[in-house]
Amino acid sequence: MPTRFVTIQNKVYQFDYDYKNTDFRREALNRMTKETWEFSFERWYQNGFWPDSCVPYSLFDLQKMVSHVTATTFTFALEGKTRKALQLGTVMTDPDYRGRGLSRWLIDRVLEDFEQQVDFVFLYANDSVLDFYPKFGFKRAPEFFAVAELTGKDRIAANKADVRKLDVTQQQDQQILMRVASQTTAQYRMTPLQNQSMLFLYSGFSELSFLENSLYYFPEMDAVAIASVKEDTLAVYDVLSPKKVPLDHIISSLSDSQTKRAELYFLPEELSGFSVFPLEQKDSTLFVRGTDLFFTKQLCLPVTSHT
Repeated sequence: MPTRFVTIQNKVYQFDYDYKNTDFRREALNRMTKETWEFSFERWYQNGFWPDSCVPYSLFDLQKMVSHVTATTFTFALEGKTRKALQLGTVMTDPDYRGRGLSRWLIDRVLEDFEQQVDFVFLYANDSVLDFYPKFGFKRAPEFFAVAELTGKDRIAANKADVRKLDVTQQQDQQILMRVASQTTAQYRMTPLQNQSMLFLYSGFSELSFLENSLYYFPEMDAVAIASVKEDTLAVYDVLSPKKVPLDHIISSLSDSQTKRAELYFLPEELSGFSVFPLEQKDSTLFVRGTDLFFTKQLCLPVTSHT
């Protein structure tokens, strides 16, 4: 998009957005995210997974990026309905330019551009800025996770489905992951739909690939589970499939004789057999604007919908 000049607190800045295909702008963004968050978007972009739904908004002082917000739209399924949401992510300002209202200006601009097009707005804040977002009408929202204590019958071999680990360095497995992610239907409360770009961001195609070794494919169910095992606990972060799949099959197939507990970092529609607890994570506090859903229902947004 063409650069505009804007004045904020008596200083002129260049404003640009939706510039992912402009090399020098994208390079400036990658440089700033590297300095601030120790990662870059470049591998994700070069692999073709940066979607049009993820829009960068930035302010520049000459050619130097000094403040940035990423606006990403999601579609979620909840109780048979779809809800469109906007997430604000990678909010950052150069240390030498803080306290000048630059993040505020960008957030106001993003909200002006998107808020009438979505059902609600959300973001995840680190612990150092928990007092900042209420100034924009955001409310700190609770999240919950589900826990099942496993017995011997939950782990017997007869319950185990055919399952194998996906290797995203192999084209065939990439295609399986892309197909299942693009076709997935609601599997739990607040399921993100058509979310394959964010999934690939965390699954081997960027510097944020912490899920790369946690992808399991169930051919008979045509399902992918994102999960990990630590000591005696199975953690399941997401389940994707074109059809509804039974969570007990997922849990039993990924458990072994040592597994005593399953933690689901999303809320099943049916909670029988699960206990629900508040989810509290360091430097990852959910804030929402424009909805009371998170205050009237027990919900959790899976890590694959975080930016």
